[in-house]
Amino acid sequence: MITAWLQNNIGTVAIALCVAALFCIAVVKMIKDKKSGKNTCGGCCGSCPSAGICHGEKKKEGEFGDKDGT
Repeated sequence: MITAWLQNNIGTVAIALCVAALFCIAVVKMIKDKKSGKNTCGGCCGSCPSAGICHGEKKKEGEFGDKDGT
């Protein structure tokens, strides 16, 4: 029963798996870029009203007495 369904829908299943894989790859890349401090929006920060939110100044070490600056 399952094999008959799979044979009838193999194209749909294959495309769905490809789309899911591409989505996962994109999400992983966005997470890596965010952690490395890269710009994820792809725009120019000079004319962006939210530039301070995305790329706020990093806290200096020891600013609040902690090593990590928090």
